[in-house]
Amino acid sequence: METFEQQGHDSVAVANRFIATAHKQGAPIFSLAQLIRMIYIAHGFHLAFQDTNLIKDEVQAWPQGPVIPRVYETFLRIPPVSHPLPAKPDVQDEMDLDPYALGLIELIYQGYGHMNYAQIAELMRQRGTPWDLVYKSKGNRATIEPELTREYYHALIENRRKKAQALQHLEAAL
Repeated sequence: METFEQQGHDSVAVANRFIATAHKQGAPIFSLAQLIRMIYIAHGFHLAFQDTNLIKDEVQAWPQGPVIPRVYETFLRIPPVSHPLPAKPDVQDEMDLDPYALGLIELIYQGYGHMNYAQIAELMRQRGTPWDLVYKSKGNRATIEPELTREYYHALIENRRKKAQALQHLEAAL
């Protein structure tokens, strides 16, 4: 049986699926930082909803936000170019992703794919985010533990549910 740390998919396979989804939607991903942040957001929601990792690769707190070193090293281009990020064919097939992961990637792309680097970076670096807590306490390239990410995204979901319930009560009273 897999341990919690062994659960999840290859982060590059998840990245490839995001790239394929973006191409299918007609809005390719140009920014490696945007790609990494969307994978991290999907990972957070997967942890909160499924209580398992979406990716098995480590996430670290770098100065610019959460980074998945495996994805960063695989897709890094020097110098940056003005062409969309290409999928990497030499990794586990993204079709090995389970149906829940595939649907979640689609939803995350729909919700965050329109954001530019500055917008998505601002979300990741807000006070109280896992990145903020780890970067400030442990420094550059410290590991952002999955449990911290799960707790953060679980609280985010619960806060939204409470707000939605409050709006329903307000609308019913009107």
